[in-house]
Amino acid sequence: MGTPAHAIRDNDCLNTTGGRSFVVNGMFEEPGALEKYEASQADNDYIMAPCHVSSGAVAPHRDSVLIAVDGACRGNGQLDAMAAYAVFFAPSSRFNRSAILPTENATSTSQRAELSGGIAALEEAKQLTRPGLFMPRGQVPDMKQVVIKTDSEYLCFGATEWIAKWKKNGWKNARGRPVANRGLFQKLDGAVRALEEMNILVQFWHVPRKQNCKADALVNERLDKREQAVSHTRTQRRRNILILLFEEEDTFCSMYKDFLQDLEDHAEVRRGNSIMRALEYLGSNTPDAIIVADSYVAREINEFTVDLMVRMEEYVSAGGTAVFGCMFSSFMPMPDYGPFFNTHFGFPWETGSYERLTAKVNTPVHEKLPRESALVTVSSQKALCLKNVEAGHRLYEIVDGRPSQRKETPIAWAKVGKGWLGVSGDVNNEQVSQRAILAMCNLSF
Repeated sequence: MGTPAHAIRDNDCLNTTGGRSFVVNGMFEEPGALEKYEASQADNDYIMAPCHVSSGAVAPHRDSVLIAVDGACRGNGQLDAMAAYAVFFAPSSRFNRSAILPTENATSTSQRAELSGGIAALEEAKQLTRPGLFMPRGQVPDMKQVVIKTDSEYLCFGATEWIAKWKKNGWKNARGRPVANRGLFQKLDGAVRALEEMNILVQFWHVPRKQNCKADALVNERLDKREQAVSHTRTQRRRNILILLFEEEDTFCSMYKDFLQDLEDHAEVRRGNSIMRALEYLGSNTPDAIIVADSYVAREINEFTVDLMVRMEEYVSAGGTAVFGCMFSSFMPMPDYGPFFNTHFGFPWETGSYERLTAKVNTPVHEKLPRESALVTVSSQKALCLKNVEAGHRLYEIVDGRPSQRKETPIAWAKVGKGWLGVSGDVNNEQVSQRAILAMCNLSF
């Protein structure tokens, strides 16, 4: 990388200011200089923000993160417009994300997409302050700087100049009219201040579009996928998926953001975030599949959770599909994991191993899935396994480990009455389990 990384507060820094504008000071005047700087850190989960040092060289701040964002809209401003944003950390970063903007309360526009990208980047940056997440190449420094890189003047100048003026003017613009997209600007300002209260410097950097090509490619990839999904479903009924999630919703939305986006690209997704709402919904609706995303219904035994499980059992027996996965195994007491499915669905399953093991697709069970899907054939999975599972119910079979583990499975798929039961013990949100759950719900990916 050249000049060694240093902390943002080092006296050798020439261009660290306390304002919200990121000062470049001619660091990347030569063609390709910024791209070369970023490529030198491409193997990391994120790229560190650059600065000038007294020697005249460019060096990274080891306690910083540089996040590229972009927003785009197809059919900008029209009633059927489709908009998305992207947050880009590094080429293979686990933190990269993109999403389609919801259209319930406002028409999609490129400006709303750009603001939403900035907000999402700041929210993701806050997640990086959690212990164990912020670690380039084994280091765990305290984050002190977040730089948002954007080719949007609307986002950059809104964050660095306009918001302060609008707040003084009672959120009126220079013409005395209400500020457009006020709610998003307030949310952006709140996300900045939340990091500033943690003694983290937040800055915005406006770059030419050609220097923001990675985020641009990511957002257009998301729009392409949604257009393809919409085109595919115009001649087909979109499937209705109910997600039961009663705890740790923020953690779920952050950890499973890509999985949620895949679901929403291919189905109508409803979240039941309270027992009463879930009971009310199931009383008058029959979803195509139910995903139980946490273990609340298994751990909290009361009249409402018992009623919900009775409804679930009836729903599956009558032909429905219930999939227990995502965070279900992570928060389930291990001794109760296997017996839960015995109690409610009649299988003699018990809690098995909890370790990383290699597993391969069990072809006869794979063929029983409602959709022919390209599952991960062989994978290393960290999962809470089920044991005493007959071969015809093991979607994946363990191929290493002890002989006794050969009858265990990290992912089960079994017929119950006229319906189906799926169970994924994955605790790391790996692609293998995401694809399996989508296939169980009869969705493409």
